Amino acid sequence: MISKTNNRGAIGVAVGDSPMGPFHDPLGKPLVQSEWGDIDPTVFIDDDGQAHMYWGNPKLKYVKLNEDMISYSGDIVEVPMTEASFGKRDGDPKRPTKYEEGPWLYKRNSLYYLFWPGGPLPEFIGYSTSKSPQGPWTYGGIIMPAEGKSFTNHPGVIDFRVKPISFITTERYREAAALPDRFVWRN
Repeated sequence: MISKTNNRGAIGVAVGDSPMGPFHDPLGKPLVQSEWGDIDPTVFIDDDGQAHMYWGNPKLKYVKLNEDMISYSGDIVEVPMTEASFGKRDGDPKRPTKYEEGPWLYKRNSLYYLFWPGGPLPEFIGYSTSKSPQGPWTYGGIIMPAEGKSFTNHPGVIDFRVKPISFITTERYREAAALPDRFVWRN
């Protein structure tokens, strides 16, 4: 959403009694507006019921959402953008890591997976892992190359050439199938 207050990007909330709507804004203001780059939110609800919202371009940020899902507790946390967490990007000191924008957070067993479009443009899909939804994150590699780029299978890269989309990590040798809105793992 664009904030009516200052015409900058912001993350808003819309609620409705049905997934089909109608929807309304229960706050009358942005849920989050910290600076430029407050876009592309994802919400993850952990096993303990705690909801986390991640977002951002070029910085990665998160908050712990309250039970009402329209407010949050604590401060906005800016995730450290380190090479160990998100890989190294060359040529742009303002963007020192491969992370670009639009994170998705998932959990498999006791490991959290943060998928994200990486750069420079054209974007690829990369991932990082952690034992906690708050990090620290460890860069895992590329799971899908940038469109139009040739794909080479080397350590840390996941093969996305097979249809339906499936991949095997060269580090963990686990096979999985990617669905449009979530990853379903097969052991």
